[in-house]
Amino acid sequence: MSGSQVRGEWRGTARRLGKILIAVAVSVIVVALVLGAWLAFPANDRNVRCDATVPDLPKVIPDRLIVVVVNEDGGRLVGDVRITVEMALQSGLAVYDFADHVLPSFEDLPPAEVGDHVMELKVFITREIPGIQGIGGQMCGDSVEVRLTDNPRPEVLRLRFIHEFGHYFGLPHEAGTYMREGDLRPDPMSDRFNAWQLDVLSRWNTPVAQYVPHWERRASLLPVAMAVVAVFLLALWTAKFVRSRRGRTPGQPFDHKDRGEDRESERERRPGPQAHGEKDGGREDDLLGNA
Repeated sequence: MSGSQVRGEWRGTARRLGKILIAVAVSVIVVALVLGAWLAFPANDRNVRCDATVPDLPKVIPDRLIVVVVNEDGGRLVGDVRITVEMALQSGLAVYDFADHVLPSFEDLPPAEVGDHVMELKVFITREIPGIQGIGGQMCGDSVEVRLTDNPRPEVLRLRFIHEFGHYFGLPHEAGTYMREGDLRPDPMSDRFNAWQLDVLSRWNTPVAQYVPHWERRASLLPVAMAVVAVFLLALWTAKFVRSRRGRTPGQPFDHKDRGEDRESERERRPGPQAHGEKDGGREDDLLGNA
């Protein structure tokens, strides 16, 4: 391989690697912008009405979480509705291993203690939850709202309590778990928490640990997502680069563009008489061969 071919080879390699890095950088920027927009506007998680009570959320994990249970008008639940809600709520909270620190209140509040935090569970019995039409529940600032009217089956109501309190406890939406999106129905394959969710929930066993709302926790995933995307794209383009080099013989120019540049540079460096001699010699050989 001549020196010019080696230099052409390196120029082509450097050019291709530069293109790969630029493509990866542009792709990461685009993905970051899309993810950033998605994380900045959690429309399914909050609305303007609920933002008013976001400042009332706890700053640290409380020793006890007092849940005041009321209807959509702020009144106490009575009769069969109270029985249905109480049973479903107790069953739903039981999936959390810190449930003994969560105290539902259907009547009078328990005596206040240092480290308590009081929040509200509002059960919509005769009306839809305002803000997002047709939803079965939502975390609304420092409260949880659940709709009872459209499907009062205990197992569905239980899933709604698990899901919405999961948001209150810091979990964003995640497919294949209790935090899946869509209309909740019993599903043995998805009625669970994954390892990451259990790690987040474990903070509730440590009072005075910092409280992190689920939308902030989701936003904290942006750097991780960007890093994963960058590594994936770099591996993808590197594999393409390696495949493009397979089967090439030593001295073969890197691509069509490099091949043209190499041949042009060789013609410029080749002495004129020698070039003419080679051409004339070739022509003479043809004449001798034809004689």
